[in-house]
Amino acid sequence: LLDRGFFDRAPERRELADGLAAAMPEECNFEESLDAVRRWCAEARFGIGVRFLRGTISAAQAGAAYSDVADAALSAILPRVEAAFAEKHGRFEGGGFCVLGLGKLGGREITATSDLDLVFVYDDRLADAQSNGARPLAPSHYYARFAQRLFSGLTAPTSEGGLFEVDLRLRPLGDKGPLASSFTAFEDYEASQAWTWEQMALTRARVVAGSESLARDVMEVVARTVARVRTAETLAADVADMRRRLAENRAAPSHWHVKNMPGGILDIEFVAQYLILLHAAAHPGLRQANTISALKALRAAGCLDTEDADTLLHAAGLWQTVQALLRLTGAVPDLAEGPPPSLHPLLCRATRKPDIRVLEAEMQELSGAVRGIYDRLVAEPAARATPPDAGAGPPDTGETSTGETSKGE
Repeated sequence: LLDRGFFDRAPERRELADGLAAAMPEECNFEESLDAVRRWCAEARFGIGVRFLRGTISAAQAGAAYSDVADAALSAILPRVEAAFAEKHGRFEGGGFCVLGLGKLGGREITATSDLDLVFVYDDRLADAQSNGARPLAPSHYYARFAQRLFSGLTAPTSEGGLFEVDLRLRPLGDKGPLASSFTAFEDYEASQAWTWEQMALTRARVVAGSESLARDVMEVVARTVARVRTAETLAADVADMRRRLAENRAAPSHWHVKNMPGGILDIEFVAQYLILLHAAAHPGLRQANTISALKALRAAGCLDTEDADTLLHAAGLWQTVQALLRLTGAVPDLAEGPPPSLHPLLCRATRKPDIRVLEAEMQELSGAVRGIYDRLVAEPAARATPPDAGAGPPDTGETSTGETSKGE
């Protein structure tokens, strides 16, 4: 903090990983490691927030940096949990485990308060029927307990406080499925049982920690699932049905609720995910986990009109900035009046607007333009289709296709 240039740039991934490694020396026991990673994460997130408030990094840079902090923490905790678990139950020769990040973590877009949407996958293509420890376990029992231990390591408060809120509901079968999915079950589920909203979620997937060889296999399954040939109107009907459910359950009381409002973040993400699923069979490179990168890829491939892409990109950047600032300051507006006047100068500076009235006018105009694009590309084709498949979307759980539980803005 005493370095004058410390807050002038976003921290780099390697810099963050090295900092966490220094904060968690090998001689730390398991509990000390959990405390150390919580201290380090709190300091790292504080630094990112200060940079964003000072205007030295953008909301997109802050989102990437917050995501890099989460990646570093997951990569540091996972081997500590593996070692502690192996003391009693041993390991599997050739076994592997990886953590799949979805939603805003997958897209490297998380904010100061975002949950981590994760899926745990283990390699069940093993020669051994049991682990090799003093208290051996079969693979399904071994990894179920291991996943619970990892989940607790990420979420349980210690003397240093909490670390992350983790949502595992995007795993195969959701709350009805095991905490960790075997690779075989994951592959089979995505091939034959995954609903459209789950396939939408996979457009944002990336492996954030774990076995590199298993990660490659998992991402091959993701790529195959996303690149499946689909019918435009049937897909549009499924996507529109999912969006309608979310609108009914999570109505936005004002245009400051930039995630859920008509023409907000969800509409942009749904357009991008719909177009990726529609065109990925012919254009495999379209699957970009980051929303802005996906929109650019769609434009470059000719799958999204240039004018529409420019509008969506401009809106995505503005919504991301507003959302990041509201979440960082804890001022998620619950009323139609919007954020408190004390935040107006920060909002105007972050969005480069002369006053709050100009910002609000642009937000209203831009949200209307985005909604028009969504209606033209998704809602209107959906209206021409047969009723959506019963498997198009999940029950009313508050989940979104982006993987992030709807909350406030």
